[in-house]
Amino acid sequence: VKKLIEKSHMFFVASAPTHGKFVNLSPKGLDATLKITGENQLMFIDVHGSGCETLSHIRENGRVCLMWCAYEGDPLIARVHGMGRAVLQGSDEFKKTSQHSLQRHG
Repeated sequence: VKKLIEKSHMFFVASAPTHGKFVNLSPKGLDATLKITGENQLMFIDVHGSGCETLSHIRENGRVCLMWCAYEGDPLIARVHGMGRAVLQGSDEFKKTSQHSLQRHG
């Protein structure tokens, strides 16, 4: 799974509100915006596009699922289900993420 994550240029983030009918699924994939930081931990910079549904859902309930697909070679799919939390740009905790070589684009 780690190899698939590290070589992927694109991944998907799914989240949903506690109450409601819709699941939000967003493609992500700017280089250097996702980093594996531990055995059961990773981080990514959420660069919003048409809205900020992922951020809204994570703030509400923390539930998030990330998915990677292999587009070459063997057909591989990896999903990571977990709890997320928002770390806002400019905060001390966000500044610490620079130690993990994350880059913000835009």
